[in-house]
Amino acid sequence: MSAKLRVLGAAMVIATAGMSLPAAHAAPAAPSPLVIKSVKTNGDTTVSLKTLRTVRFEIPSNVTTGYHYEIAVPKNTAKSKVSKLVYVGDAPSMPGSGGTSVVTVKPTQAGTTAVKWTLIAPGGAVSSTSTVTLNFKQG
Repeated sequence: MSAKLRVLGAAMVIATAGMSLPAAHAAPAAPSPLVIKSVKTNGDTTVSLKTLRTVRFEIPSNVTTGYHYEIAVPKNTAKSKVSKLVYVGDAPSMPGSGGTSVVTVKPTQAGTTAVKWTLIAPGGAVSSTSTVTLNFKQG
């Protein structure tokens, strides 16, 4: 009797191996990042997003002039992961050519993340300050 069960078990494995299974549903693609390409000089801006979408700042700048941006995050109830500011020079890199200051904000929950941009002059004085407040909603 046990021999028949073994054969029957093997037949079942073969039969199920040829069956097609429903395709796994792919997770919906994450929306592309919202790209912000400018910040006000000495002013504040609020951006409301309906989802927990990544925001990438790509602010034109030119560190070869001695001016550079610094950022701070004075408010972060969205528990966003805010990258360090990275300066990306234009290609091909030439003396005096500009570039872009890049910061990425990835929220983990609904809430607010404020990113304060401070433009520092060559001597270290503050040239301008602006804050971009990002309001994220769970969508």
